[in-house]
Amino acid sequence: MEYTLKHINCENDLKQYEGFLKSENKTYNLKEYLEKHKGKLARVTLCCEKSDCKTGYIMDIGSSFVVLKPPFECKSLAIPYENIKFITIIHNSSQKRKG
Repeated sequence: MEYTLKHINCENDLKQYEGFLKSENKTYNLKEYLEKHKGKLARVTLCCEKSDCKTGYIMDIGSSFVVLKPPFECKSLAIPYENIKFITIIHNSSQKRKG
């Protein structure tokens, strides 16, 4: 079964993707996925009462955390996986857009 990854916009898209993952018998590993995007800009949405987002370059990936370096700042943020709701990788074409 072949599946082209696209935006998941509805319940049907989610079910198709779930079926693809089950048919492939692969375990989804966040650490491996993030390793492929090390050094790229990412937006991390945290699980908290208010919608809190952190944006930065992915510097390091641990077994239970990700380290971001916010642009134009001299600090790093270590965010545990259990506090992460979403991770959005910002590709070069997205950075060039205005708006």
